[in-house]
Amino acid sequence: MWQDDRFSHFTEDQRNLTRRAMQVWANFMLERVEDIGEFQQHILVCDAIGPLKGQEFPSNLNRYLQRSFAFDAVRAPDTSFIFSKMGKFINLGFIKFDQSEWQGARVHASGGTIGSQDPTVPAPFGSYLAEKARRVSELNQSVSDQQREKINDFVFRNPERVANSGTFQAMLRDLRAVPESC
Repeated sequence: MWQDDRFSHFTEDQRNLTRRAMQVWANFMLERVEDIGEFQQHILVCDAIGPLKGQEFPSNLNRYLQRSFAFDAVRAPDTSFIFSKMGKFINLGFIKFDQSEWQGARVHASGGTIGSQDPTVPAPFGSYLAEKARRVSELNQSVSDQQREKINDFVFRNPERVANSGTFQAMLRDLRAVPESC
């Protein structure tokens, strides 16, 4: 029996579908099949998010969306997918999902193209990303004093490099995105 702790929270049906999806994706990558069928791949490119009015998003959302790396196996009753995040690129390997809720980000393997410039994703996915950003923020708060001292030392020794970094630019976007009432 296939065992993988990353999928222990999946239902048995979702684990079975995940096995099938992973086999299809592997065969596609090895050029054994020409199409991935129902197990679509979607790519989202995360640009800067400006000021958000009336919405509670974490203060590090731009840094999370543009600079972090993450992997997750995600499930809900009617949805399951593999979430891979590399910098500003999010790859979603769908195992089971409602196609009508995800528009404009599908990878079209035959033409090598990605959907539209303005993809549509369901609202719960935005909440999922916000929660992931909150978790990263919590982890950053747990950095040891020794590690924080090393970071501060690097910043003071390399101010130009830090000011020109993508991380610093994302942090500035986060500061600009904070509602003026804060």
